[in-house]
Formats: sequence, structure tokens, C-alpha cells
Amino acid sequence: MELRLIMLAMRVLDPRKWRLRLAQVGVAGAVGGYVTVRAINDAELVRAVRTERWARRNAELERRLAERTERYLAG
Repeated sequence: MELRLIMLAMRVLDPRKWRLRLAQVGVAGAVGGYVTVRAINDAELVRAVRTERWARRNAELERRLAERTERYLAG
């Protein structure tokens, strides 16, 4: 029984496995951080493009409305 516990402790505390696990956690954390930062930056860019597109669309709609109003008032 004691031998099994010692073997289990050796497997659990094996420094090679812990280094691998820490490396995996570090890589996963780095990738997660990169994805989060990228998503935030991309969201700002997408919002800027969308705002620009909406501004152009609104300007076009206002121009059309002005033309129609002008034609309506002209006769």
C-alpha cells in the first residue's frame, strides 16, 4: 500500500510533467490573451468602419430626400 502511495506521489510530483503542464498553461494563457486583445482591437476597427458606412448611408439618404423635396416644391 505504501509503495502505491509513493509511486502515485512520484507520478503526481514529477517535475517533467509539471514543466509540461506549466508550459501548456502558459501557452494557453498567452493565446487567450492574444485572442482577447485582438477581439477588442478588431471590435474598435469594425465599429469605426460601421460608423463610417452609416454616415455615408445617412448622407446619401439626406441627399435623396433633399432632391425629392426640391422636386416636390418645384412642381
